[in-house]
Amino acid sequence: MRYLSQRADYVLPAAVSGVLASLSVLWFLANAVAPWGPGWVGWVFAPLVIAVNEAQMVRLMRTPGMSPEGRRFWRHLVIAQVLLVAATMVTAWDTLTNPRAVALTEPALALNGLVILVVLWGLLRLPARDLIRGTAVVRFGLDAAVVVLTVGLLGWHLLFRFHDGVAGPAFGLVLFACAAALAFAKLAIAGAGGINRRTLYHLGACVVIAALVGGLLPQVAARPDLNAIAVSVPVTFFLFGLAIERERSVLGRVSPPRRASRPFSVTPYLAVAATDGLLLYTRGNSMAVIVVAVALTAIVVIRQILVLHDNSRLLRERDASLAEVREAQLLLAHQANHDALTGLVNRRFFEARLAAALVSAEPFAVALIDLDNFKGVNDRLGHHVGDGLLVTVGQRLLSSVGDGDVVARLGGDEFALLLGAESAAEAGLVLDRLNTAMASPVVIDGNELPVGCSVGLADGVVGAGAVEILRRADVAMYAAKAAGKGRSARYEPAMA
Repeated sequence: MRYLSQRADYVLPAAVSGVLASLSVLWFLANAVAPWGPGWVGWVFAPLVIAVNEAQMVRLMRTPGMSPEGRRFWRHLVIAQVLLVAATMVTAWDTLTNPRAVALTEPALALNGLVILVVLWGLLRLPARDLIRGTAVVRFGLDAAVVVLTVGLLGWHLLFRFHDGVAGPAFGLVLFACAAALAFAKLAIAGAGGINRRTLYHLGACVVIAALVGGLLPQVAARPDLNAIAVSVPVTFFLFGLAIERERSVLGRVSPPRRASRPFSVTPYLAVAATDGLLLYTRGNSMAVIVVAVALTAIVVIRQILVLHDNSRLLRERDASLAEVREAQLLLAHQANHDALTGLVNRRFFEARLAAALVSAEPFAVALIDLDNFKGVNDRLGHHVGDGLLVTVGQRLLSSVGDGDVVARLGGDEFALLLGAESAAEAGLVLDRLNTAMASPVVIDGNELPVGCSVGLADGVVGAGAVEILRRADVAMYAAKAAGKGRSARYEPAMA
């Protein structure tokens, strides 16, 4: 029962507005055939539908969850509807008191213009979620110009050019309403705080329908007693009431994620196509059609240049972002495989290269290097001096081996060499160069530090794994330390 009560709470106002709008249409159609009944009856439905709308908006503004921005927007629409009731009453009075005159006098036009101004002002005060800035503002202005020029040209050619008097002011209102509808759509695309995006689309559709139905006014100029406003207002505000109830039903809900929009807009091209079609239809005999066609072509060209400019900027930004990503990937890969202090490769990379050397079956050798008395340097002079010593040792090791050899820091004061086939064949000369490089003391912060190291060398053996090769080099290194430090030793089976 509670569910049915809630559904009726939403459906009842829309049903009342729908009945009133349907009655206004039926009355208009019945009188279009022949005068039937008093003329004032046709004007009763518009204020009644607006009154229902007013009650709906007041209830919407009192609904929990309504934001201050949304409440302010709907308050603007309440004011606009009050002005529209006044405009409708003025038009009804003019039509009923002077049935032979075409309606929409200056007071009515002024009030209708105020209605659109109030609506536009309410829209402009809505905070945009996605700011429109830069060339997007220019593109929006160009799109508005395309819509207004196209609607204006088609409206003038099809509806207004054969009518005087009311045609000009009414035509201006139709163009103004189209601009308002475009503002609704643009805010719906960018997103506005305080009101649901789909509600904005629905409200924009209401404005478009009001403009299109209002365009029927010149077509019934031969029957001044039949005024299209008496139909357009009830129909428009019946749809408006549906949008109000929809907004009330979604208050407090989380909006679904936006779908990705098209990367291009078809509006300018459709406008040019319609104008070109009209140009062909008139065979170039209408100066107004020619002028608008040229203007639209220029606008579309300018807009396309702006789009190309934005695309170029986006491509540059994307390329820059990709370059940054590639640099970051290279940096991460380097950090994953290298020692942060010395810049040498780390244990992980060294073991991978050792495994590859075992698979290749080419001759190679592994040397493990351990600094002598390094702990005393750290303890006496501090870790920053010890770090400087490690960096210098790493540079000297690099200068002692060939280009195809690998120098790694395994951790602490322990280093390793992976000697390729050429260096392995003359491992003794490599160790001599290493001893020569290490002979000179290292000076750090005024401290002269002698460099001593013990080196263990093991040859690559077919069938032996990486762990076994490293174990043999480690055994040889400890044999060198046992012999008095500052020495090198080559692995022999007897050492095991």
